[in-house]
Amino acid sequence: MCYGYNKKTGDYFIDGHGDDTTIVDFRREGNVLITKHNDMTGSSVDSSPMVTKKVPLSKLIAKYYSTPQQKAKVDDLANKLLDQQQYHAKVNAASKGEN
Repeated sequence: MCYGYNKKTGDYFIDGHGDDTTIVDFRREGNVLITKHNDMTGSSVDSSPMVTKKVPLSKLIAKYYSTPQQKAKVDDLANKLLDQQQYHAKVNAASKGEN
């Protein structure tokens, strides 16, 4: 997985494995996180609508980041995220059999 910044939209994103079905765009507006992702209800990526959700940060914190175990899990996952350059280098190395 990797993360990055889309200069065109001003949103950040997390990409699960390099295709449009696994990309989640997000941005913070005050105390709200706004996410956008493809809901995959159509017959293809192109025919599936994008879904926008607004979630208060306090709700996310209460649900996913309130216990020491949750914090450790979230922090561990965040530390495993690669930036785009690292991700592409890893993919290229794997395709050449260097991994």
